[in-house]
Amino acid sequence: MLKRLGMMCAVAACLMGTLTAAADDNELDKIQQRLADSWKEHRSFTASMKITEKRETPGYPAATLTGTGKMELMRKGDKELMRVEVEMTIAQKLGDNETEMKQSSLTISDGDHRYVLAEMMGQKMARKTKIDKADAIDPAAMFKDLREDFELKVLSEETIGDTKVTVIEGTPKQADAAPLTRIVNYLDLEHGVMVKSVMFGQDNTPIRTTEFTDLKYDVKIDPERFVFKTPEGVELIDDTETP
Repeated sequence: MLKRLGMMCAVAACLMGTLTAAADDNELDKIQQRLADSWKEHRSFTASMKITEKRETPGYPAATLTGTGKMELMRKGDKELMRVEVEMTIAQKLGDNETEMKQSSLTISDGDHRYVLAEMMGQKMARKTKIDKADAIDPAAMFKDLREDFELKVLSEETIGDTKVTVIEGTPKQADAAPLTRIVNYLDLEHGVMVKSVMFGQDNTPIRTTEFTDLKYDVKIDPERFVFKTPEGVELIDDTETP
């Protein structure tokens, strides 16, 4: 009798798990479609960025990265034009020794190519690459890719500032995704954008947090902002022919 009851409970648990998964998939489908529909309503947007990252690699000094920046995006036909400027401070500590370095980067996508200009310790390097689908900012496309690599579930609804967000948690489908154990994204479904993302490491502490604030939609942006100009004295490395 107890054995039969145990089997019945196990079957019920499996059925409940199946029904829950179906409900979750249905809810995730709705979120993905909501992101797509809301995103299409906007032709441009700008946002301020804040990035915090902790790096701990055996044999290397522990490092903390903090950065601020700005993102600008404008759609032109079926192309996304993007400009991201970031200023980073890298603080390292090994024993009693502490060092601090500054790093800046400019990323521009003109819809055909992606350009990155990085500067660190007075040295500048510029690189040109092909546009990759991973470069797309389209939140619905990003959400679709996330669903392919992570098991997702809806956690809650919260408010960040004046923005109502839906909180989605993802755990890697591949066990070798270390040091990443989970990722939590905060989505503004009304406008179709992500306003915050937190990645967690093996000890379940945040290893990278990215926040977007002061978001403005359908603002006028000078198209010249998406034209990359190689600084004088800097060689542009062209990787567009690289397989």
